Amino acid sequence: MRVITAAVALLLALCTAPTAVGEETTPAPTPVPQETVAPGRDGIVPVPTTAPEETVPVPEAPEGLTGEPFVDNSSLLDLRPMPIEFWTRSDRDDAITVFFTGGVPQCHGVHAAVYETPEAVTVDLLGGTPPEAVGMACIEIAVVGTLEVPLQAPLGDRAVLTTRLDKPH
Repeated sequence: MRVITAAVALLLALCTAPTAVGEETTPAPTPVPQETVAPGRDGIVPVPTTAPEETVPVPEAPEGLTGEPFVDNSSLLDLRPMPIEFWTRSDRDDAITVFFTGGVPQCHGVHAAVYETPEAVTVDLLGGTPPEAVGMACIEIAVVGTLEVPLQAPLGDRAVLTTRLDKPH
């Protein structure tokens, strides 16, 4: 352990030493965080916080479509991307409701990541297991779920997009 500590200290000293007498060094730029983390089965899973590069429009929901309401849960385990099937305007100006297919709310949860610009709102959905459902016997049945997604500003005439999940390899 002492050898590793000494090696790290030596490496840091070499990296920060001036290259010549009297020459100033410029510190390396501090990287801008591009993602946050969320708990996952095997530890921490990255959750992007920058707008995805390849997005597709989400169709508006057919009139009268309903679903099982879910509550956004940022403490899910076993995270995986989920497709958003439809969206509709919420009763609130500063929110939309997205529709997806998942499991029953007692055993399955969702978390939304939102990226807003003046032209579009991009919503990505992550599905996973709520911590309280670990080890619980769950039925495997598909449920049409809904999630109200708060926005920083009213939707207005902005497009609703999501990250394309079926990218060609």
